[in-house]
Amino acid sequence: MRSRGTRSPGPDSSSASTPWPPALAHDQLSRLDAYLAGREEIAAYLIRELGEIPGLEVSSMPEGVKSSWYALTATYRPDQLGGLPVDRFHAALVADGATESDRPGSTRPLNQLPLYQHPSPLFPGYPNTRSRYREGDFPIAEKAHTHDQVARLAP
Repeated sequence: MRSRGTRSPGPDSSSASTPWPPALAHDQLSRLDAYLAGREEIAAYLIRELGEIPGLEVSSMPEGVKSSWYALTATYRPDQLGGLPVDRFHAALVADGATESDRPGSTRPLNQLPLYQHPSPLFPGYPNTRSRYREGDFPIAEKAHTHDQVARLAP
């Protein structure tokens, strides 16, 4: 039964939480170290192999730092390939079998997303007089994004 005037925290309309999420998390946490070790092994292999590709710069992790490796980001260096456009470089990677290579929007600087340029459709009470983020506000991040290539890492 739903309380009057309040929203329920769960889909079953009760105020008590279900035991399933904690149970699933507890089970998965027991395997986390092995899961992350697998991703770390894949990342080390990709860093080593992708580092051999002209025009592609892959940063390794600093000593003592561990990552969960959602994705491995590399930077395309067009000057190393005679100014070859990044889209043609990406197409060549995919044609050569790097099918998990991506030119993502997920690494795009936040100021380029419509929400940060025009928040009022989602937040009607947001004052129109407030300054908006615009293209060019973060030139270093924007320049870096134009050359990002991402490889998703699966265990």
